[in-house]
Amino acid sequence: MKNKLIVFTDLDGTLLDYYTYSYKYSRKGMDLLRRFDIPLIFCTSKSYAEVVYFREKTGNESPFIVENGGAVYIPEKQFKKLKRFQGSHRSLPFKSSEGYVAIELGTDYRTLRHVFEQMKKKFGNGITGFGDMSDQEVASYLNLQLDLAAMAKDRRHDEPFIIKKESLLDGIKQFSMKHGLKVYAGTRFYHLMGNTDKGKAVKVLASIYRETVTGIITAGIGEGKNDEPMFREVDLPYLVEKPDGKHIDISMDNIVKINEIGPEGFTLAVEELLKKEGFSYGI
Repeated sequence: MKNKLIVFTDLDGTLLDYYTYSYKYSRKGMDLLRRFDIPLIFCTSKSYAEVVYFREKTGNESPFIVENGGAVYIPEKQFKKLKRFQGSHRSLPFKSSEGYVAIELGTDYRTLRHVFEQMKKKFGNGITGFGDMSDQEVASYLNLQLDLAAMAKDRRHDEPFIIKKESLLDGIKQFSMKHGLKVYAGTRFYHLMGNTDKGKAVKVLASIYRETVTGIITAGIGEGKNDEPMFREVDLPYLVEKPDGKHIDISMDNIVKINEIGPEGFTLAVEELLKKEGFSYGI
């Protein structure tokens, strides 16, 4: 009997093309996972609104993780089946939200912006956050449609920001630590966030599945430095190439480096994962 697989994936630069946000070349990988009823869990720095949008576009119905582990969202119908988990994890901050049960692990956005405003006063014009930018500015910076830029700005647990002078980074990190927060480097932005990351959120969600389904094996697919906490929590980590055709520098004995970029790498990682776990499929 095969183990039950669960796959966590980054979006930007992995499932989605870094420049165009297309999932044309990751579609095959998604279809293969769907064929075997393997949950594909988006684990991303994107906002709740953005992830809901891409779930609908790709037909994804699994739980998901937003804003670098800021919150986990589980569809209410799926959550109702997790009676054992509900009984043994009462301390988690479960919250009903728009058809999902949310587990909010990160600091709320209002608090982040309050600290960020203080940070701006200290470091002057050296930093600019999403909360300082218009929809049009975000759209231009990220090559997004205006409606998607508005979704990207709708933050709940994470403030993406730009540092204009890298020499400021150490001081910004120290300032955030004094306020009980941390700064994390993402693919395009730095992120001001609370005491969470993708790995902590993956650990919580994987524990839900493991207390409900026996024989769970977790896999993770990503390309960026902010995916490293996710890689360290899953059983089978897969690292795809960044847009420049290189892998990030990461020291893990069990990580599998995929020699393809972004969505093509995602599909190749899925194919290698399925073969490794004994799933057979035709062309």
